[in-house]
Amino acid sequence: MPDPSRNRIGRFQQIMQRWESLAPYNAGQTLRLAGPVSIDAIRDAWQGTLQTLNPESLDIRSADLDLVRASLDQHATIQLNRPFGDHEPALRPFVIVDPHLLTSATTFGLFYRHCIADSSSIRLLTRAWMSHLLAMQGQAGFNISTASPLIPSRRDPSMVSVFAPGHMLGEFRRLVQIKRSRRLASPTHVESPVAWFEFDPPTGWIGRVVARSRGLGLKVNDLFVASLAVQAHRFVPHEGSSKRQDLGIGTIADVRSPADDRDSRFGVRLGLLQQYIPAAHLVDFDRAIRFLSRSRSSIDRLDLDRVTQLRLALALWQHGRLDRNALLEFYRKRCPLMAGISNVNLATDSLSRIAPDPLLDYVRQSPLGPTVPLVLTPTTLGDRVTIGVTHRPALIDSTRARQLVEQFVTTLAG
Repeated sequence: MPDPSRNRIGRFQQIMQRWESLAPYNAGQTLRLAGPVSIDAIRDAWQGTLQTLNPESLDIRSADLDLVRASLDQHATIQLNRPFGDHEPALRPFVIVDPHLLTSATTFGLFYRHCIADSSSIRLLTRAWMSHLLAMQGQAGFNISTASPLIPSRRDPSMVSVFAPGHMLGEFRRLVQIKRSRRLASPTHVESPVAWFEFDPPTGWIGRVVARSRGLGLKVNDLFVASLAVQAHRFVPHEGSSKRQDLGIGTIADVRSPADDRDSRFGVRLGLLQQYIPAAHLVDFDRAIRFLSRSRSSIDRLDLDRVTQLRLALALWQHGRLDRNALLEFYRKRCPLMAGISNVNLATDSLSRIAPDPLLDYVRQSPLGPTVPLVLTPTTLGDRVTIGVTHRPALIDSTRARQLVEQFVTTLAG
């Protein structure tokens, strides 16, 4: 059976396994190619990937290729709600089958048990899959360093100096912010299913966002967080309280150091950044940007790594002493996030060399945390962006979720 502990590198992977006991915490990644590709070719390329990278060496097995006669939105919604049993393969590859054979594109990918790997590690598999497929079609593949079996990343992030005065002061400020931040009315919605859909901004949109971020001296993700906060303020329902009007946004961040070998190490190396924006700065996008620009210098990758480990250690301790309902209430109070974002730019990835032909899009499907009602997953490939939207219809239905994303995109376009 899959044994995520074989390639565990830190507490985030452990906490993912605990979240699986509350609700499915699956993830997925999808490739969309220009033109039709045969199912046999996709299946053979996947088998070649498994033989080359040998994920079974990490006790990670793959199911057979699933032939899906449904849209990607429909299939993703099913897979994000389908738990992984301990005795099941942790990888579920699929291909969307066009029953009329009229499609101008081919869509395939895999859903996976998230605690085995993060997005960066899963791209080791999709790169190799794509490379095998190109080779079978007589085209040049990638010169990737994963020609040998995957190597597990075992390094546990250091806790050294996590109790330094600066960290402790930062944690105290965060606790104060949490007490002023809005919460969801009830944690029981975690038992309701999630839904997923894909949203495509206009061509050239990301270029305008990048130019705007450079003009402000900020990162693109800072603008994403600001726009998402303003839209969550408008669209996401919350517990009514005049004392709790600030809003929290969660950001998944890759905390690998520059020395890490991304193209051979397989595992989880993530941190969770929680940003709480005062209500006065949620009135419009410009005010949110001004607030984030002032706080931007306080965000350091190493500090994020260390502080994340401290918070996750607390959460793991709570998992061992609280029952299900008490644990959900713990997350509602201690991690009151109204939305989340996981942003990936593939501009420097080897996949970008085959975009937009034959690789049209790279789409990611992210899970929701224990009490997060909506997560956006933008993925940039060349001048195209796809946004995966995961939400809980019991809290924010598909109509409101789509309106939120439309306003998110329009606001950033300027």
